[in-house]
Amino acid sequence: MINLQPLSYSQHKHIKIITRHGSEFGEAVHTAPVQLNELENMCAQTPVCFMKNTETGQFGLYAILGFNEGENLFLNNDQWRLDYIPLQFRCQPFALGPEQQTHATSAQCISINIHSKRISTTEGKALFNEDGTPTNFLSRIQNNLADIARAAHPTRLFIETLVNNNLVEAATIAIIFNNGETFNYKGLYTINLDKLEEITHAARAKPLERLHINPHHALLTQLEQQHYLAPITWLTQSLGNFQKLISLKNAKLNKAE
Repeated sequence: MINLQPLSYSQHKHIKIITRHGSEFGEAVHTAPVQLNELENMCAQTPVCFMKNTETGQFGLYAILGFNEGENLFLNNDQWRLDYIPLQFRCQPFALGPEQQTHATSAQCISINIHSKRISTTEGKALFNEDGTPTNFLSRIQNNLADIARAAHPTRLFIETLVNNNLVEAATIAIIFNNGETFNYKGLYTINLDKLEEITHAARAKPLERLHINPHHALLTQLEQQHYLAPITWLTQSLGNFQKLISLKNAKLNKAE
């Protein structure tokens, strides 16, 4: 259960935050939301795909961490198998409310989930110094939340641009594990490679020829100006990390036998 309270020195000065990792802290999840500003780091380590919000129908970017609900193959007991851990996990148990999204500059702009298992009064990182100022730990949390807030709008624009220009398509990912078990990953969307090829063809065209390739040339120019070509490449290349995920799953299945 989540119970968010605005963070304040008077109310939370004795609280400490347990920073170790583990499933008991909500890290046993098979997907994690990713923002545009962390896309390069995540795509280098995990598959990153588009997924639809079941309530709103809107697309989001998600790192794929496992195959089944509650399965994080990159979490080994209390250790991550990733060099870069998504911001979502590094900010726990803190959050920004809708009215706080653009003002993550002070402790007063942060909410804390008082029901989180990370909260303690006997162990962990303190939030406030004796004079009421944020500790270095809390300052890092503020910076991470500010990064999330700043990236929310650019991430949404990036996704909307790709979706509106047919650069996102449903993925078919069928897997056979070493024990013969089959798995079809549903609900994932990836870069439309056919559409991407049309755009890269426009990029190779001679200047005079490009005048006759509209709207591809116009779309290519838009993607270049908005610096979207690199993220598109990262997303496409990240699908190769499914092999890493499959290897981790096979190792888990072998251990269970």
